[in-house]
Amino acid sequence: HLSTKEVLARAHELGVSLTSYLGASLMLAIYAEMPALERSKPIAISLPVNLRNYYPSETARNFFNSVYVILTLTETDTMQTAAAAFDAQLKEALLPENIKAQMDEYEKLEHVPGIRPVPLAVKNLTVKLFTALEKKHVTAVISNMGRVTLPDAMKPYIKQFAAFSSCEDLFTCVASYGDDLVLGTASSHRSTNVLRRLYRGFAEAGLQVTLYATEVEKCRPARIVISRWAATPATARCARTACTGNRGVPGSRPRHRASTAPACFIRSLLLLCLP
Repeated sequence: HLSTKEVLARAHELGVSLTSYLGASLMLAIYAEMPALERSKPIAISLPVNLRNYYPSETARNFFNSVYVILTLTETDTMQTAAAAFDAQLKEALLPENIKAQMDEYEKLEHVPGIRPVPLAVKNLTVKLFTALEKKHVTAVISNMGRVTLPDAMKPYIKQFAAFSSCEDLFTCVASYGDDLVLGTASSHRSTNVLRRLYRGFAEAGLQVTLYATEVEKCRPARIVISRWAATPATARCARTACTGNRGVPGSRPRHRASTAPACFIRSLLLLCLP
């Protein structure tokens, strides 16, 4: 939990959006935990985009696509440089013409001769294959759900909102309600080094952070308040995140390879062709 006003003020100081500030902060935390021999590899952050902002739709089902911000950081990069690069790449990806071009590419496969007669079982297996390939090339996911608004009559009964998503790596859902900005992070990694660096970075920037941590194993939730003067949470009962280790490997780190194949493109195209 952070203060929405404080985070927005910090992002505006850097001249970037709130999403870009959070994304750059996560990238720097991941980079700091990468082995020295692998720091030349790019870090890929996936960001789901609500397509209702681009296309008229009344569906109650999921209607989104994902864009990617891929950066190769160096030891000279700071929050200022990382946030600026992240923001520029994100704004470019979110331009209406680029979103439309991406969706148009997805639709093309629907008209390829020979696709529709393919049995559904084969299509499903192919979709699963390319979904698995896509996940291998994504370091982390940040889904900004935006500001939650309620009728005035309901506000006295609602204290806060939080959202989480199951994952195989690192997935953060961002939501704000009033001045409460909640980062709901689920991780399949037993190591919490990346998250520790992320929230210590917020504290060092002058933001007050309140952490609630739980894990799948038996453990009571811990509440930790971090300020700029006390960045080390010494009172935590539980230091691990929502999911235990990556295939049982202690201290596993998130992957940080950028996608070199259009796996998400092919997967989405096949979904469009399902009968």
